[in-house]
Amino acid sequence: MTPLDEDLRILDRGVSAYLDAYRELSEIWKTLETKAQVTITVSGIFLAAVFAFCHDAGLVVYAKIFIAITFISLLAALFVAFRILQVEDFEVPTDGAAVIKRSRELTNPGVAREPIGTRYSKLVELVSEDSERVLAAMDKVNTSKQHRLGWAYNFLMVAALSATIAGLMQLFIH
Repeated sequence: MTPLDEDLRILDRGVSAYLDAYRELSEIWKTLETKAQVTITVSGIFLAAVFAFCHDAGLVVYAKIFIAITFISLLAALFVAFRILQVEDFEVPTDGAAVIKRSRELTNPGVAREPIGTRYSKLVELVSEDSERVLAAMDKVNTSKQHRLGWAYNFLMVAALSATIAGLMQLFIH
């Protein structure tokens, strides 16, 4: 293997590792947003049940308190889950159109040929440009979404517990 071949293999491996990391972070992003959507759905169903439960007359005072806690917790879970779905700004990696454009520029017959491997290195440089920054930005957004999702789940658990307590109180006291 020549030094040039080795350089090209190193460049290929670097770009491949970057793309793998980008795909993994993108999947995490999608998973977090899907879980947020499920949280919103569950919270909405729970809210409907709270309203139906409150519609019935004869709730004991303690049950009303726990229903209020349930209601507030569900609203908090909804708010936090909607924040997960909020659009986050960060720079995206070099897009396919830019790579194709640069590839055409580098392979244009009118362009003077540089030493072997130089043009390829320039293309890889374009693709990998700012890759660490892009991955760090995506990771930061995913961490924020994950943190919010944890809070949304906590609020859902409080809502479920308080609704259960209210139901039991209503069942045994009334």
